[in-house]
Amino acid sequence: WESLILSTVFVTGRGIIVQMAQTPKKLVGVTATYEPLTTGQSVTLKYRTDSDLNNVSGWVTVFTDSTVGASNHQAVTIESTNGTLVDMYNEIQFRIESYGGAVITGMEYGAQVVDKQLY
Repeated sequence: WESLILSTVFVTGRGIIVQMAQTPKKLVGVTATYEPLTTGQSVTLKYRTDSDLNNVSGWVTVFTDSTVGASNHQAVTIESTNGTLVDMYNEIQFRIESYGGAVITGMEYGAQVVDKQLY
């Protein structure tokens, strides 16, 4: 499963939705959901940002879950290295790879607007 290129939707305190394609953002966390995994199944979640959207090898692996019985996985770091998720992007794309017949049912992500205003 692969998402479209997302520029992030920001919901204000009043509930107004503002799309900000050129506003810098920080990825806070990601979640993948799927039918409960069985032996031999796994799910890998990756992302790439606007600086790598045309780069086939630009995908960053956030996590791979092969826990039997698991139906979702959340991450706030790159789990293989405990590194931080991307801290500056304008647009982002996600890919969830299914192995062994795992059935993906959804994904969520959280982002924060990076305030670069001088005042």
